[in-house]
Amino acid sequence: MQGVNPESQVFCIEGVDWKKVTKVDPRALQRAEFAPGEMKLYLVVPRLASAPEFFDVPVTYNDNALDAAAFLREARTPVPLTLTVLGPDGKELYRVYRASSQAGLCNQSFPIGSNAPAGSYLVRAESPVGGLKAQAVLDLKPQAAKPSVVAGPVRVFDAEAIGKFLTGKPEVVIAAANENQREIARKLAADLSERGVKASVKPESEILHKVRYPRVWNPYARLYTAAGAEKAPPNGTVKMEIQLGVDRDGKLTARTADGKDVSADWRQPNSLVTVVGEGFLDYSGDHELCFEPGVKLAFDDKRQMSVVRDEVKDVRTTEEFRSRWAKPWSRLTTHVGAYQLPPQLPEAYAADSHLILLGDGSTGTAVAALQASELLPQVVDKKYPGPGKALVMFAWSPFAVEKNVILVGASDAEG
Repeated sequence: MQGVNPESQVFCIEGVDWKKVTKVDPRALQRAEFAPGEMKLYLVVPRLASAPEFFDVPVTYNDNALDAAAFLREARTPVPLTLTVLGPDGKELYRVYRASSQAGLCNQSFPIGSNAPAGSYLVRAESPVGGLKAQAVLDLKPQAAKPSVVAGPVRVFDAEAIGKFLTGKPEVVIAAANENQREIARKLAADLSERGVKASVKPESEILHKVRYPRVWNPYARLYTAAGAEKAPPNGTVKMEIQLGVDRDGKLTARTADGKDVSADWRQPNSLVTVVGEGFLDYSGDHELCFEPGVKLAFDDKRQMSVVRDEVKDVRTTEEFRSRWAKPWSRLTTHVGAYQLPPQLPEAYAADSHLILLGDGSTGTAVAALQASELLPQVVDKKYPGPGKALVMFAWSPFAVEKNVILVGASDAEG
């Protein structure tokens, strides 16, 4: 190993579980064997004293948490650390894997509930590098918190965040999902305007719109145009002819010659598919495949696709190209790991301004989408929080970055 300071020492950290640590001679030829998928880390550090007193772990108790600050006394270097917390009964509560900073310091907070048992809590820090280890014991008697009773018709979950947001005097749009909300929205807008917040009221249909997909593009897309002579299907058998297309609203349609709707599963075995309408974009794979109207696709008995009438070329996905091919989604799906990001909540919708939403999940699309996205601590419906009551919650950038939402969740006008 070239350029290693003679005053330093080198450790090899290896194994698929990173548990084997060996001190090596940097002046010697390094020989190593790698298991499948294994990586090795050669860590160069100053010479460390292999003694517990070289390593400190001061521990304090603040806000129902143990705060540990493990650090190296005589060295300023990153080293891997394992921090462990044992309860009064000797059972392990936490085990985390961390590293010290370049200054040799590692801060970690471990929540200990206010209802945790009293007694001695042990915090242990160990590093495989140099065999460093230390521990600290803290005697605790947590103060049990009394349960708070929610009184009054309104429960505010994010008072600090909402207050900070409104103090900045933002421009907000109050969405009225129906005529019943319009008068309430106007009153709220007037009250906010008196306090310096620029508030306006708009119909929900004007403030929330579907995102066009795909949201993420490769630098180049593969464009198929209808040109040249039509080739015979590879298997020579066509049992079904289908017309496939997507309209400008993003709705996919696929119908057989006799009018049967096969939109849910149009890649039928032994079928010949003709692209119609505004064309078809397939972004489910590694590249975006754009099929112009007139292109014909054949599927064999195993549903393997081949193009029988086309002229293909790679085209830069410029802004103009994307606006031509990207369409609003028509169906929400779940992302389970693939090349592209399918339409899913909450990013399936977009908004151009900060919003205040009113009502519950049955009121309108905006509240329903926000609650279904699981970003909020609680969900408002016809039964909770109940007639004449409301929950006020804050969501950071649910539909667009730096465009926040305040939800006044209630199931009736009084709430």
